[in-house]
Amino acid sequence: MWIPLLSIGQSHTIYYENFDADGGGWVSSTQRGSGSWNWTNGTFPAEGGFFPVTLVGEGNYWHVAPYNNYNNNMLIRLTSPTVSTSGFNNVNVAIDIRYNTNADPNNDGAQIEFTFDPSGVGGWQRLGNVGSANTVNWYTNTDLDGIANNQHGWSGLNFENVNSGSKFVQASISLATLDNRPSIRFRVVFGSNNNRTDDGVAIDNVIIKGDPIIPFADPVLAPASINNGLKLWLKADAGIANADGTPLSLWEDQAFDNDAVGITTTMPVFRNNDTRNINFNPIVDFTKTSRQLMKGKGGYWSQDYFIVARINNSISASTSPGQYMLGGKFSTDAFGVDATGASLGTGSERYTNAVVAHSVSSFPNAPTSAPNNTSYGRAFQDASATIDQVMILNIKSNTSVSPAISEIYLNGKRIDNANGIAGNGMDLLHLDVQNLVYYLGVSPNTVNGSGFNGHLDGRLAEIFTYSSPRSSNEQQKILSYLSLKYGTTLQSAGSALATNEGDLDLLDSQDNKIWDISAGSGGFNFDVAGIGRDDASELNQKQSFSQNNGANPPVLTIGLGDIAATNSANANSFPTNRSFLVWGSNGQNMDNSGAPI
Repeated sequence: MWIPLLSIGQSHTIYYENFDADGGGWVSSTQRGSGSWNWTNGTFPAEGGFFPVTLVGEGNYWHVAPYNNYNNNMLIRLTSPTVSTSGFNNVNVAIDIRYNTNADPNNDGAQIEFTFDPSGVGGWQRLGNVGSANTVNWYTNTDLDGIANNQHGWSGLNFENVNSGSKFVQASISLATLDNRPSIRFRVVFGSNNNRTDDGVAIDNVIIKGDPIIPFADPVLAPASINNGLKLWLKADAGIANADGTPLSLWEDQAFDNDAVGITTTMPVFRNNDTRNINFNPIVDFTKTSRQLMKGKGGYWSQDYFIVARINNSISASTSPGQYMLGGKFSTDAFGVDATGASLGTGSERYTNAVVAHSVSSFPNAPTSAPNNTSYGRAFQDASATIDQVMILNIKSNTSVSPAISEIYLNGKRIDNANGIAGNGMDLLHLDVQNLVYYLGVSPNTVNGSGFNGHLDGRLAEIFTYSSPRSSNEQQKILSYLSLKYGTTLQSAGSALATNEGDLDLLDSQDNKIWDISAGSGGFNFDVAGIGRDDASELNQKQSFSQNNGANPPVLTIGLGDIAATNSANANSFPTNRSFLVWGSNGQNMDNSGAPI
């Protein structure tokens, strides 16, 4: 069973708590008997049965205590901090939940209540009923007398996927009474009677989304000044207060408020030095063996997104396990096999010889399973291809063709050549996602106990997403901005040239040509690089060299007045906006071509 997370709307994440760093300000209280809600920090209680299984969650979570044979005659509550939905409608509440009261399914169980009283003292109401409209996985029983007579809630055993490490499912409800409220508190209530007991209940990942009543204005600044529909903009040269070499706890979103957050010992490291930077620009460094990652509350849209990355080792179809640069929380169950995101190498069984792939959700892989409307995949498949360069990846939807597909571009050149397939061998159906909780440097299945280590071993410099596909001209301007900043040579979508030869003009944010391919009559369109300032893009590249083929040492480096260890250390300034100097070679061997200047 695969059910999409998203309903129509809910374009903004109002509240997100994953309980990884701490209990999130949620408070346990006991109303009857003995027991409590416990926040699990690094230890996961084993479930009962003949073969006890450790309950795997996405990091830390709350669970009924004792878990695995909870107490009889207990009534416990877990109460949230105050949440405001002021200015939003179409409010949706989602929560990951594991419930197993199978020994007494008609009496023991859990429900969620809410109140508009900020003190949390009174006015509590049950959040939804069995069979409520606009719900997914919401409640299973109408008579939980462990809480009170005729109470709706979860009891019995939730859906389990035997291939998934995680036993949680996501339940969600959209309720108009939650719209535009200055103060809401929620609480998860668990109750048992004096009969039999079982494992209990656990909760994780509370996500509240909605649509702004007054639509938010687009960001003022954006890549290449393309701000329409910009939803997330992470770039390592802004929104980071760290010193070089320190663990990164916060990477601020430059578009809205969808910041990436690092958790305790799994934080990646911020680098701003001449050894790890990409074209003198800072990066966020992820180490696979340390399972480093960051999470953000929303902003991952698959309609059009860009990733600038450099992997520590070359990538090919034989890279296994694969590495995820960007992941998203999409499925409502089987989290341990949900492979939503952009990956390199062997990241999903829906492909054969994948080098680069874009995937949505888990997929129907039983031999007779047909494609459904809740999973997708598109990839560049090639058993002999290798990527060892700075990558500007662009993944965008094309719904003007039939069937619709997602296209994958590497430094401007379109490389996708295959759809992911279902178990019966048929192509998966195109699917877009919007405003997902996102993960940097990992896939959702890795953090949900699949045993598959999909962590990234490499550097991320910039990631941004749009809620609709950009035009070809907008795409070219964005690629031009990234090309100048990160020292890559751009190619046209259908280019058949070698990777270090360009055939795409570079444009500034105002559509002016700053590198004209046709003017290179002498063939000087190889290894193109440049410096320049473009305020509408927040571009201020003061020194540069071509990153093609990982040139080390570089053949030619040019700087504004000087060449410092990093771009930020160059103290010189361009006198005017939209000033550029761009250069290229004729592709000949320039080893020992001259003395350093």
